[in-house]
Amino acid sequence: MRMGLLFSGNGLQARKDFNLTGSELGPALGLGRFHTRLQSYRAKKKKASSPTKKEGKGTQKAFEYGRLHEADAAQEFQQSCCASSGFVLTETGIWPLCYDSFSLGVSPDRLVIDPENEGVVAAAYEAKCPVSGRLMNPPHPEYLLQVHARIQAVGVDESYLHEWTPERSSYYRVRRDDVLWEAVIKAASHFVVQHLRKGVLPRQPTTRQIPAP
Repeated sequence: MRMGLLFSGNGLQARKDFNLTGSELGPALGLGRFHTRLQSYRAKKKKASSPTKKEGKGTQKAFEYGRLHEADAAQEFQQSCCASSGFVLTETGIWPLCYDSFSLGVSPDRLVIDPENEGVVAAAYEAKCPVSGRLMNPPHPEYLLQVHARIQAVGVDESYLHEWTPERSSYYRVRRDDVLWEAVIKAASHFVVQHLRKGVLPRQPTTRQIPAP
């Protein structure tokens, strides 16, 4: 069951308050770009036992680069895609998705607001600023799962995925898919209950538990 509440905060706080975050969803479901389900399980267990333990140098570098340039990406998107429609990007906080067996903390980078329609939220917005400077076409399923989580948490019909580099960018419009999300809920619940709570080591599946979005 979804909770339509908004918490101020950031993605780091979401890691402490929820069973999974949007960025952990792909690896937990076997759709990670860099990490397997087993690696995700071990990382979650380490964080539970050592909450102050820092991320690896590579992960930390990528996180800091993305955080540094998120505002650059948002400004470009505002000027390129929102100006003609009159929509406005605005910062937001953590949106929780709470189900019977687990909770998911989602932190959209921005919300797309329609100021001429009583400030209604028209869409969510997610920026990816790869430290490598390379764009992915099409986007990796891990990123698309994050976007689908934002759509469900905010309660909108679409979200924009913006891959940004200083030289070029790509924009993707992702539509809501409730059938896909039902499969995501089932797979995420299994990961949390069987692996995180019961301590059963996950095995990387030979076939994906859910179709790639």
